[in-house]
Amino acid sequence: MGVLTDRYGGRAVFPIVFVTVGLAAGVLAKVGSFEWAMGWALLLGL
Repeated sequence: MGVLTDRYGGRAVFPIVFVTVGLAAGVLAKVGSFEWAMGWALLLGL
């Protein structure tokens, strides 16, 4: 998240993070794969 914070100044990145986490949570609820969620979390830098 550091790269996004540096690029967008901190505040604008929060909606992006919330949407990403929301989508990931929705897919996770359907797929039920903790490894998949962790993979995306690491990929996105969360």
